[in-house]
Amino acid sequence: MGALAKIVILVLVLLAIGYYADRKGIIDIHGNITVTSQEKLWTNANYSKAAADPDSSQGDKVSLNVYVFNKLNVTKNGHLVTAYEAYLGDSNSLAGDPYNTAKRILYAAPGPQQVGACIHLEGVIRGVATVTTNDGSTINPLYIEASSTSPISCNGV
Repeated sequence: MGALAKIVILVLVLLAIGYYADRKGIIDIHGNITVTSQEKLWTNANYSKAAADPDSSQGDKVSLNVYVFNKLNVTKNGHLVTAYEAYLGDSNSLAGDPYNTAKRILYAAPGPQQVGACIHLEGVIRGVATVTTNDGSTINPLYIEASSTSPISCNGV
């Protein structure tokens, strides 16, 4: 095999490796190492991080097990919306730490919800809510737009 043929084969192999790596998100067009972008998914285990940085969490998905404890009529963009307050924990956890915004959420659901029940909630973080509590305190839990909810047992929530 001639020298020219060896060079052509080497160039083709290098191009194939570069093409494969680029398709897998390993390198970009300039050859720099990059990270393939992934949507964040917040669960009960890591939700406190989303609550601590709400601006960068907007648009991220959630998959949470929560205790629904309140139904509210709220105004969103000039429209009256039924929303629910929920807590990442059971009713005893809520009673022990009711103002913890790392565990408390406000959400709107596609259908009516049962207050006093535990649910699994799938949805998207849309922003931060301002809630005035019974004692006049103001808290700012994340606001979630639920795409689906389903009842679950409150054991282990």
